Amino acid sequence: SALVRRADGGAANRAMLVSPAGETVATYDKIHMFDVDLPTGERHRESEAYAPGEAARLFEAPFGRLGFSICYDVRFPHLYRDLAKAGAEMLAVPAAFTRPTGEAHWEVLLRARAIETGAFVLAPAQGGQHEDGRGTWGRSLIVNPWGEVIARAEDDERRRTRPRRGGPRPRRHSRPAQRQGLLLSGGGRMIRYALACEHDHAFEGWFGSSADYDDQAGRGLLECPVCGSKAVRKQIMAPAVTGTKARRGGDVDMAAPQRQVMMEAMGRLRRHVEDNFDDVGDAFASEARAIHEGRSEDRGIYGEASPAEVRDLLADGIGVAPMPPAPPKKTEVN
Repeated sequence: SALVRRADGGAANRAMLVSPAGETVATYDKIHMFDVDLPTGERHRESEAYAPGEAARLFEAPFGRLGFSICYDVRFPHLYRDLAKAGAEMLAVPAAFTRPTGEAHWEVLLRARAIETGAFVLAPAQGGQHEDGRGTWGRSLIVNPWGEVIARAEDDERRRTRPRRGGPRPRRHSRPAQRQGLLLSGGGRMIRYALACEHDHAFEGWFGSSADYDDQAGRGLLECPVCGSKAVRKQIMAPAVTGTKARRGGDVDMAAPQRQVMMEAMGRLRRHVEDNFDDVGDAFASEARAIHEGRSEDRGIYGEASPAEVRDLLADGIGVAPMPPAPPKKTEVN
């Protein structure tokens, strides 16, 4: 995001989406101002320099519907709920979190927003020591709708954040995650339960196990996102199959519409990758490393890699992410 002058003469903290042609195709002015006094003595008053924005923003990109936010917005879940209800499939959260708040809350907030909305969260973050003495946490992340971190930058603080002042360009060290390519990878899954409150508001929740659900329900930690009721129960669910026979009364998958939206978004993302990235097959690890080191053409790639190869790539600061799964084949029922 950047400081820009508004039409009324005030200043805005503005996020901008730039197309491959270099055109600004969408903007968003940050709504929630960061005014805080930290225990470390740091004092921040964003409202003294900026005027807050007045509207959320959603953009229909070739790869899906993108919702905008900036930094401190991430602490306000209703903004993201509104974006999700409007159809957002990905949520952008560019940020410059302070070190104390970043260490405590950065990842958990991003994962919460992903789980609550059923959307991917893309969170590029400034990190390191700035020229004005300010330190930021960094640790850029991509989170999938299951709340899994599928890509992260661990080494933000190894470099100082400063403008270039001329002279020879340094040797490039890394590429943005989307330029490093995507890989096919497994991963743990959580259990999804279709839930409803006493007022019959239907929603879904994700749990590490059935015991996790029982524990949270027993401690009164489950809450309806619509009305706030804590009287939450499981819904009856049935397999999502396509066929000519109608389902019997009562066996209804209450989360089917949300899951369908998620699968369609992941399918569009996969098609975008297949149409625009190079398939390098089982040479993914070596080719990703060659691109990272400048020995191969800078481009998007996808392919396959072993868990050990993935760990080595991530350890060397080469950002990779799982390939979105292929849509499930429809099952015909006679």
